[in-house]
Amino acid sequence: AGARVLVDGEDRGALPRRLEVAPGPHQVQVVVDGTAVWDEWVELDSGAEHVVTVAPIVDTEAPAPEPVRGPRPPLAIVRVGPDIGWRALAYDSGGDAMFTPSFSSKGLVAVRIEAELAPWRLAPAARPLWPLVLVVGGGFAPSDTVVAGTSETDQFWRTTEVALRYRVALGRHAAIGADVGWARLLWQFRGDREDALPDSDYQTVRLGLRGEATVGPVSGWLTIANQVVAAGGALPDRFRSADADGLGLRAGALGRLWRGRLEAGVEYQLARFSWTFDADMASSYQATGATDRFDSLRIWVG
Repeated sequence: AGARVLVDGEDRGALPRRLEVAPGPHQVQVVVDGTAVWDEWVELDSGAEHVVTVAPIVDTEAPAPEPVRGPRPPLAIVRVGPDIGWRALAYDSGGDAMFTPSFSSKGLVAVRIEAELAPWRLAPAARPLWPLVLVVGGGFAPSDTVVAGTSETDQFWRTTEVALRYRVALGRHAAIGADVGWARLLWQFRGDREDALPDSDYQTVRLGLRGEATVGPVSGWLTIANQVVAAGGALPDRFRSADADGLGLRAGALGRLWRGRLEAGVEYQLARFSWTFDADMASSYQATGATDRFDSLRIWVG
């Protein structure tokens, strides 16, 4: 008697009770007189119903009954789809237009593969780590030709990402998360004008905050990240000294189908780098700074 159920630390009323919660992992506790006598993590798919049965409690001083284990969250989710990217770079106080021209690309189409991995979910003792996932992804775009008069140059676009993401539920329809990871964004040129075009190989450490909202089978999110630039490739090497700050933004939505077994989503990504240069007066490359912006739109099924 007097047993109450808590979901993610929130008191949801006395037992028995039927509750509606957002898809994903949730901590379910049964509390009697302030003492948790049952504690379990449960993974719920969109539209699914899960019945939790707790053995009757005769004496709160007695050992807690053997918990009924809920379904384990997936060990891996793989997403595949096209990633369409654009780049625009503008120099500040640029010198010779032959060597420091502004650059704007048309959309390049890459094939991107991403996986969310959580092998620690195999270990029962690791249940508190269920909201943690390892995100590994990469994209590859075939070479495309940049034409400038009689000159032709090929451009290449590649992306690589490794990150840890931890998600904390805030009630039934919202969650917050943290992203920490490493990313590489490669946009290079080969051909007649490769020395003049903004060849770059960004390697960054990303520190981000993520907010999520869920309504039925549809989830949306917004991520804002500080990108610490560890390397920039050939672009900063053209100046005596160079320093960059990076900002990242992601906004997307996905829908879950077939009781959560399939998902389809779309995400917009922005990576913006602000450069400050100190140019060598004897060099052909003259500029005080630059703004380098990458926009992409990604679509996937998983």
